[in-house]
Amino acid sequence: MCYGAAVTKLFEHAVDVARVLPPEVQDDLARVVLELAGEDQPVVELTPAEEEEASFEGSLAQADCREFATDEEVRVCLGEARALKLQYSRPMDRLKSASARNAHPVR
Repeated sequence: MCYGAAVTKLFEHAVDVARVLPPEVQDDLARVVLELAGEDQPVVELTPAEEEEASFEGSLAQADCREFATDEEVRVCLGEARALKLQYSRPMDRLKSASARNAHPVR
């Protein structure tokens, strides 16, 4: 890797590792680095989509009517959430194993 100005080996290694991350994660990391370097970043406003708002309103209406999920429905949802957590944790596991294979000493 070649930079116009000198960078530390650790920073160079961090950039090399970040290259294999998905583009949206790379952008998030870039914003953090720029913010830490003193370059203000635009505020990202999170607004729910229409279907999310409708779902939320429906949930509030169900709560008002005291309509709650059964224990079994909660268990099913938690099982799905755990499966998603495993699915989304795997890319980091792959990243760690790829980093270990490509690791070079950081000095």
